[in-house]
Order: sequence, then C-alpha cells, then structure tokens
Amino acid sequence: MTDLNVTDASVNPSAVSRKTSALSRKNLVRSGAVALLGAAALAGPSRRAEAAPTPPHVRGEFVPNDDPRVNLVIDVRAWGAKGDGTTDDTRAIQAALDAATHGETVLFPEGRYRITKTLTHQGALGLSGLGQGLSVIDWAGAGDAIKLTFSSGASADYLMLRDLTVNSTRPDAGTAVSAVWSEPYAGAWPHATIDALEVTRGDGNGQRWQCGLYLQGAWRSTVTSYSFTSAAHEGVGIQLEGQCVDCYLVDMHLSNCDTPILLGWATEGTVIENAVMVGPRHGLRCKVNDAGRKGPWFTLRDSHCNSLASAVEMEGTGDAWVVDNLFYKTPGSSDDYVGVKLTNCRQIRVRGNEIYNISAEDTTNNGIELHNSTECLVNENTTVNLLGKGSGIIVDHSPDARVMNNYSRNVGTGIRVTAGSDRCMVTHNAFRITDSGAVPGAAAVVNDGKDNLVESNTDFRTG
Repeated sequence: MTDLNVTDASVNPSAVSRKTSALSRKNLVRSGAVALLGAAALAGPSRRAEAAPTPPHVRGEFVPNDDPRVNLVIDVRAWGAKGDGTTDDTRAIQAALDAATHGETVLFPEGRYRITKTLTHQGALGLSGLGQGLSVIDWAGAGDAIKLTFSSGASADYLMLRDLTVNSTRPDAGTAVSAVWSEPYAGAWPHATIDALEVTRGDGNGQRWQCGLYLQGAWRSTVTSYSFTSAAHEGVGIQLEGQCVDCYLVDMHLSNCDTPILLGWATEGTVIENAVMVGPRHGLRCKVNDAGRKGPWFTLRDSHCNSLASAVEMEGTGDAWVVDNLFYKTPGSSDDYVGVKLTNCRQIRVRGNEIYNISAEDTTNNGIELHNSTECLVNENTTVNLLGKGSGIIVDHSPDARVMNNYSRNVGTGIRVTAGSDRCMVTHNAFRITDSGAVPGAAAVVNDGKDNLVESNTDFRTG
C-alpha cells in the first residue's frame, strides 16, 4: 500500500504528500483499495477551505499531475451524510459529488443512505461502496435515482462504479443508474467500468424499477457481477443505446422483470456471457428496425434464461451470434412461448442452444422462429416441447436459411418451411415422437418453399 503521509487530519489537501499522484484512480480500481483509503485521504468541505491552484488539465483527462486534489477519495460522511437509513442524505451526497471535479472517487462507507431527489454529476467520476448489501443507497423519490453525464470530446470522461446497492422503496422509481456520454461520433472512446452493482427493490410489496442500468455512448465498457431485481415482470435490467460499442457484459443475474437485457441501435461488438435471467417475461431483446444493415452484431453465449414468453427476440439486426445457451419456459406460464425469434434480420447464427418447454399449460410453444429474415444459420440446437404441440423450427418467408444438425423431440412439426422461404438448406436434422396428433398435417419436415434442399433428415418415430 502506498504511504499517503497524512501529517494532520486538519490540513488542507495541498499538505498531503505528492506521493498521492502515484496512486491513480485506475490503480484504485485494480487493487480494490478504495475502502482502505477512505480513512486516509478524505476530502471534506473543511479541507477545501483554502483551495489549491486549479489543475492545468481539463476534467476527465487523466494525466500525471502534482495537484494533491486529483484522484482523491471523497467520503460522503465528511460532507454530512449519516447513512443511518432514516436521515435524508440527499444534500450531503450531492455536495460530495459536486466536489468531485477531477475524477475523484466518491466513497460510500457501510450504511444505508436515503435520498429523495435525483443525484447528478457531470464529468469523470468514481462511485464506490464497501460491497453489495453493505453500502446501500435507498431511493425514496420519484423518477431516476442517479443521473450521470460525460463528455466524449478530445479527452473522454470515464466512470468507475463498484460495490454498491441501489434499492427502490417506491412503486414509481425510474432508472437506478443512468450514464450518458455526449458526442458519440467525436472519435473519443469513453468507457464505464462497473463491477458488483446491485439494483433491487424493497421487500417486494410493489416497489420496482423502470430500468436498472442505462448506458448511452459508453464505448468499450465492462459490466461484471451486476444483479437486478424488479417486480411484477416490469422494467429493464440493463439497456445499451447508441454507440455502446465493443462492450463486455459478464456474470450478471437479472430477475423478475420484463426484459433483463435490451440492446438498441449501434451497440455492435457487444459480448454477453454467463448471464442468468430468472423469471422475466422476455430474455434478451434487440430492436433496431434496420434490416440488419446497422444492427448490433452482438454475441450471447453460455447464458441461462427461464422466461414466460421468449428468451431471445431480435428485430432489424444482423450478424449476431446466439450460441451455447439454455432457454426454457417458466413452469406455469400461460403465455405462448418461443425460444429464439428473429424478425427482419440477416446473417444471424443460432447454434448449440437447448430450448425446452416445461410448462404444462395448453399453449403454443415453438423453439426457433425466423420471419422475413435472410441468410440465417440454425445449427446444432435441441428443441423439446412436452405437449407435442408447436414446431421445433419455423422458417417463415426467410430465404437462404441453413437449418442443419438440429434435434427436436415431442413437437407437432419438426421443421416448418413456409412459402417465400426459398433456396434453403434443411439437412441432417433428427426428430423423435414428432406428431402427437395434436397438430393437423404435422410432419417431420413441412416444405412449402421453392428450390430448397431437403435431405438426410431422420424421424425416429411418428405418431
């Protein structure tokens, strides 16, 4: 640990040894030392009475600097926050945020910090607690809880957020944490590093969120160990919009909401891995309405979703991969269900997924659906429907599809290819107990398209 050489608790920050400049904010993130530094380098209002000279760099430009104010830890308690769960700490925390003018880390020690008005900040910033469930921000107002804005100019602002819980105590809460970068086309690459953020809601008696984490323009961001819980199948867990390019979302747990993951326009290159989505209405949704020309070519892999109505829905996107996931319908759901649904997409790969319906409700349940999509690959998937209804795979007005090496069990129709789905390859698929008698005209493969190659498909049992 770097010696900070604090000689007196009452000194101005300019008396702190210049060794602090060697302890950059990036090093705080890597070492996890924010909690230990809280007691050693606290910047409170009394310590800024004699202001040090203005640093010669602009906000957010992390360059070596001798000014001891740069990259300090600001403890919200030093600005009057109590963290007792009852006191309104809004003004104190906002004052601490206002003091973070050069990328300092605002620290929330263990406690519950009640806020009633939206916290705001503009520019580079760190927000850190001591761990999920230990440092808790209780949102008791309406609308958004934390609203952050950043520059995307020649020197981009950065966000570091870690080890915090944001809890809703209201039924009308907006977004827990919103981070928006300006000028996404300026050529700079702003990014957020978010780790161990928990967004939850009270005791479950009506408290909820419209959105847990909203990022816009956050190039090359990483979100790890993020958890979100809403109520009554409402709200979005994490939403990425315009120019959230090359982001990495990993080890997330998202439950009891409408849509755990929502991707918008120009979020290409995003990788989502090891996401657990429990009990939502839908799983991942991506809707850009651009027929795949500018859609986010993202990857969803090694993830789990048990949902009411769908696991993956894409509309108007292209070049995405949905690979090696487990999807199944929530037991007791009365909704019609589809594992993966593509509409107006192109060149999507759906490969190696396990898709199950384990609900006993009398509903229509399909494994994979392609609608008005082109050049998509559906390969090595398993679709199982215990009621013997629905289809394993539907190719609807989707030319040039390749459907190969899939396995369907206990479905009404193994693969259904409609008119308008021409020049498709449907080969080397296998089916078992294909027709339960519940679907008139069912068969292992129904082909109503033109110029399709349909061969080497095996139905182990029919009837």
